[in-house]
Amino acid sequence: MDLFFPHRLKQRNFLVSESFDCFDGFGHGRFQQRLFLVCTLSVFVVSSHSYLPSLTAGDVDHWCKQPPHSNISALAWKNGAIPLEADGRLSRCRRYENIEEPNNSQTIPCEDWEYDEDQARVSMRSTWNLVCDRYVLLQTAVIAERVSSVVFGVASGCLADRFGRMLVLFAAVAILLASTVSSFFAPSYQSYALARFFAQGSAVATYIVTGIVFFEVTTHENRPIHIVITGALASVLADSWLAIMWEAKLPWQAEQAFFVAPTFLLLATFFTVRESPRWLIAKARFKKAEYVMLAAAKLNKFPLPNTACLMQELRVQQDQVADNAVHQTEQLLSGVSIRKRAFATFALSFSLVYALRTVISLTVMRKIPLVRWTAPAATALCFPAMVLLLRRVTMRTFITTCFTLLGVVMCLLGLLLVNLPAISDVLLVTAKALSAPANIVFTVYTLELFPTAVRGTAAGWIFGCGASGALCATVSLTLLSRNRTDVVLAMGGFFLFASTLAQLPLPENTTVECTKMVKKRKSVAARKNLQHMKRTLSPIRSPTKSKSNSPQDRKNPRRVKKPEHSP
Repeated sequence: MDLFFPHRLKQRNFLVSESFDCFDGFGHGRFQQRLFLVCTLSVFVVSSHSYLPSLTAGDVDHWCKQPPHSNISALAWKNGAIPLEADGRLSRCRRYENIEEPNNSQTIPCEDWEYDEDQARVSMRSTWNLVCDRYVLLQTAVIAERVSSVVFGVASGCLADRFGRMLVLFAAVAILLASTVSSFFAPSYQSYALARFFAQGSAVATYIVTGIVFFEVTTHENRPIHIVITGALASVLADSWLAIMWEAKLPWQAEQAFFVAPTFLLLATFFTVRESPRWLIAKARFKKAEYVMLAAAKLNKFPLPNTACLMQELRVQQDQVADNAVHQTEQLLSGVSIRKRAFATFALSFSLVYALRTVISLTVMRKIPLVRWTAPAATALCFPAMVLLLRRVTMRTFITTCFTLLGVVMCLLGLLLVNLPAISDVLLVTAKALSAPANIVFTVYTLELFPTAVRGTAAGWIFGCGASGALCATVSLTLLSRNRTDVVLAMGGFFLFASTLAQLPLPENTTVECTKMVKKRKSVAARKNLQHMKRTLSPIRSPTKSKSNSPQDRKNPRRVKKPEHSP
């Protein structure tokens, strides 16, 4: 929690952990490639668990069940015992009290329900009767999952800064696997909702910590593009996987098992992920950091002497920085303070995820297969354009542009969603295609905005604010009827436009500010090569002729030894 207390930040050392490139310590190769796969998988898993309620808890047609003592046929029951609503459809939640009396118009709530046979097997609502008055149980469980994202997100980030990335990650993966298995065999909806609460929260914690570790071991040259590719690939795969499962029409238990099955691939985390050496250096645990970096260097086939040389240099820097750390940290906090950056990114995250969750929910409500398939295709086409733009403009410029365009699209959706459904479908696809790249680039930007010592706390709170935005969007869509979605969309547009003002104090560049305070140093490998070149290219002295360059020899030529000649 030091992120919110400047007087504590002044006692922290931000400089040494940011003053080196991982390429100088252990190179680039299989070590990063394995983490790339784990990070991509974690993004896919958290997206899958987030999408699961919309897949397995879809709407199903239902009506009051015929009492056991009734002797009339099922068709006569539906035609005679079920009243009509104002729109002409059969009532889903009420029936006539006594159908034997022709003039009786008194209705009572249903005690039990019957379901459409084709729809019943694909929705959990029919299994636990989550309809009518019991629908609030489903809404409460969905809201509880959003709350778990907030709680686990903030907690995992803070704990990762305090106790280490690896410990928190292993605990999160263990909870995720156990709760996912528990949800398959839940005997009641209450136990199922509890298992889903822990599964969603631990998936979020896994995603946050894995992303931080991958960021901290990636070389400076590859860092932004690799994280962007990770998020883009996982996002497109998750959206496509959701569209496939929607079309499969399997029983909801089988859909859930297939949809979250990639979760169990995270078992590889226990064998591939090591503690972040950058975090260990920030904690001044140089011995353990050297052990991790040497193991990574062996895996990447990187020269081990270079790793040892870098670690020795970092130890020297630690001793030098200790004397003037307060002064340098005050320079860091004198511009745009870390706390101000944190609050600005909190606002950005809330507004962006609010808009993204609203768009996803409306896409599910539309129930149009073309929209479900077009959205991931459009998103996939946007990612190459995003990579090209990031080579020409700064990340903050890209984020500002996406926020502005997304705000315009949200406002247009609010005006046209009901009256012009065809244009609204195009706008929904456009909004999804804009929000996904913006979310990924924003994640990279925020990770580079904060130093290692407080990066986990910042990432956890930023994700927690985003999850709060998703929670607000879910509650807004639940409380307001479907005919008032224009209000939710207008709120999303307002949040996006207002949050663009929060970007003003943020720096244009994505480099961590405390790295800028350290003098630019050439890489260790380059310095070693330069020293080697100086030694090898120095003039070779002749064995028969030597010259002295000392000032005393130049003043007194007699001191210069004459070369000895063989007799």
